[in-house]
Amino acid sequence: MVGSPVTVLGRLADADVKKIAIQVAVFRCSRCSRLAEEVQTTEQLRFPIACQPSWGGCGAKRREARFKLLEKESHYSERQEVTLADDRKEEVIVLAILRGSLAGTVPQGAQGIFRGRLKAREGRLRRGELPFMIEVAEVRDVRMPDSVVVYPRKVDPQVIYNIVIELQRAGEPTTYKVVVDEAKKIGLVEDDVRAMLEKLLSQGRLDAQESKEARSKRKTKEEEDN
Repeated sequence: MVGSPVTVLGRLADADVKKIAIQVAVFRCSRCSRLAEEVQTTEQLRFPIACQPSWGGCGAKRREARFKLLEKESHYSERQEVTLADDRKEEVIVLAILRGSLAGTVPQGAQGIFRGRLKAREGRLRRGELPFMIEVAEVRDVRMPDSVVVYPRKVDPQVIYNIVIELQRAGEPTTYKVVVDEAKKIGLVEDDVRAMLEKLLSQGRLDAQESKEARSKRKTKEEEDN
């Protein structure tokens, strides 16, 4: 069934934040310097099999060609992982991928018709997870039902890192409140974000930062003590 077209009438029960991913990777052959393009359909970077003569290449196999990824020349698009629940049986769920202009267009809890192809999943799967996903090509008849069913969202620690880094670059404080407020803007739940922050702090993977108000009070107290 993998590779077969499928149509699912389902509910978008959960959705990750949109991420930027390579859609078409551009490589350079180290032997002849010819460029090769490879469409990316998995999380793991996919290299050309050989420097094909059909595009003017030298014919070297992948190991001989030692392809180098040209990040600036590659083409990128937005990508979003979503969980689709069966419209009639909420416990029946399947992972789906929305790419490009489709990413972020379906609100969480909405029902719709999702058309695409089945694709094998890579890596280790959790108990109960299906060994395939749907690469969505079209979404039709999207509507928000009267009663919305959603699943608890798992906070990706990388999302927290990204928020903290962007705040630091902008010269903004990275206190709990500021990070949580930024995370809530992209639909994350406050309690889940705080739990992930506490976990990262306890593991030493993030540094705690005082708020301006707390820092001012501490300095005032130190001056008074002196």
